[in-house]
Amino acid sequence: MADNTSTLFSTDIVNSDVASSIFGQNPGLLVALPGRGWAPYLIVPEGFYALVTTSGAEICNDSGSPVWASGFISAGPFTRISHLVTKAYCVFNVPVKGCKTADNVTVTIDCSIVFRIMGDVTKNEDPELVRTFVHDCTPAGLEQQLKDAMAEEIRTLARSMKHTEVYTARKGPKPPAAEEDEKGSGGGGGGVVEAE
Repeated sequence: MADNTSTLFSTDIVNSDVASSIFGQNPGLLVALPGRGWAPYLIVPEGFYALVTTSGAEICNDSGSPVWASGFISAGPFTRISHLVTKAYCVFNVPVKGCKTADNVTVTIDCSIVFRIMGDVTKNEDPELVRTFVHDCTPAGLEQQLKDAMAEEIRTLARSMKHTEVYTARKGPKPPAAEEDEKGSGGGGGGVVEAE
């Protein structure tokens, strides 16, 4: 089975104008660090949280928030967008390998998590969460936390189930006619959950 683990990361981009296309091409990209041109303004694209700095120090917008709204910002040469963080929902895939079931069968279970970075004022969220994510958590730190949490929870869940129940959880309950066919033919099936 191929390893389809997602990778969460940040990268440098030329400027904020290309952010939408760069984020669209890289599903694991959470934070971009745009370059600064010589125009007397900054452009914050729609769909992103923007942190802005002047001479390296983060500045807040007029309402005191560290996150700047999309649009044009008049800015001097030493003011720049330091970080663009996506507001989009992200899908994170993580296979949990070596899960023992209640009947001691080892299985691999592929999981997907859909998440977004919180900090949207329009949803009554604290914009300070964006700053905390960028400086304290980071995309690599979030990736490790998601992998560890999912592995622990999925292993605990798998240990409480028999391997046949694990397969059922993947495929869904079978209609009565399908169960009778399998009893007669000994059929089974693969899928995302594999017994080792």
